[in-house]
Amino acid sequence: MQKAGMVLDLCQSTIQYCQICLVFCRVTLSSLLYYNRDYCRF
Repeated sequence: MQKAGMVLDLCQSTIQYCQICLVFCRVTLSSLLYYNRDYCRF
């Protein structure tokens, strides 16, 4: 559970870059979020 919480915190920070990251975070809660975080950093 703690790991999932850390991912959610990261997701909330990532949403500043692009909203689709939040969608991936909620759906996968996995390393896919990290991949999309780089993709969304404009």
